[in-house]
Amino acid sequence: MGQKIKFIHLSDIHLNPATKKNINGMGINTLHKFNALLNDIRKRALHPDFFIISGDLIHEGTVEDYRQLHVLLKEQEKAFGVPFYVCLGNHDDREAFWAGYKNVPGKKEAYYYSETVNDLKLIFLDSKYGISEEEGRISGEQLSWLKEQLVVTPPGGTILILHHPLYCEPLDFMKYSILQNTDELVPVIEGKDILAILSGHIHFNATFKTAGIMNFVIAAASYGIDCSNHRIHKFMDDSTYGLVRIVDREVMVEQWSLPASKNVKFELSL
Repeated sequence: MGQKIKFIHLSDIHLNPATKKNINGMGINTLHKFNALLNDIRKRALHPDFFIISGDLIHEGTVEDYRQLHVLLKEQEKAFGVPFYVCLGNHDDREAFWAGYKNVPGKKEAYYYSETVNDLKLIFLDSKYGISEEEGRISGEQLSWLKEQLVVTPPGGTILILHHPLYCEPLDFMKYSILQNTDELVPVIEGKDILAILSGHIHFNATFKTAGIMNFVIAAASYGIDCSNHRIHKFMDDSTYGLVRIVDREVMVEQWSLPASKNVKFELSL
């Protein structure tokens, strides 16, 4: 047995450490939810090699929110002894992120990059589209960059991470909200050495294949959304994270939900 990696996948933490927003009047303390998940990971002695947070880091917040998030994650990196990698979601503010989290004031560009950990390449894309749009899109600039990134990959393969799930026929009822240019992304990734695609955004779990690649969509760390009624989405007290295990290039995802009331806190009519 060669390669053996495990990491935590979180998404949609929706923190506001500075502004302390009450999202949709739900009264859910998202920072408490986040800390509870981290405590659960400690109690279960999972010892991940790293953490990934796939977007919606801050809920429409400020530079100070991102500054405090950076401090919080640095503290957690020290406590766990491993890095936290992040990408942006539709509720993130790029300019505030660059100024507060990356300490680069005035920058508004998309945030995308790659890291290699134990011969596993992690590619993070920025699927945020516009300012307040719900749906996602990968820019042509990123697609060109991604094509170059996939020319040479390490022996352990590649994991692709973005906020918005790719389109698939069974997820058609969410098509207005997910990645709008999956058809442009597929030719870039098809036939490449990609082990899996990780995303979030929809606040419920989903697993499907695109271009022969497994997609694992993790439910939110902050609150769940029941979208089974396509006209009324129910926001619930819930909290989930994923444990991703890779053994010799085979990927398995365990999804864990913390005890919660599951009570409906808000309803969105579509």
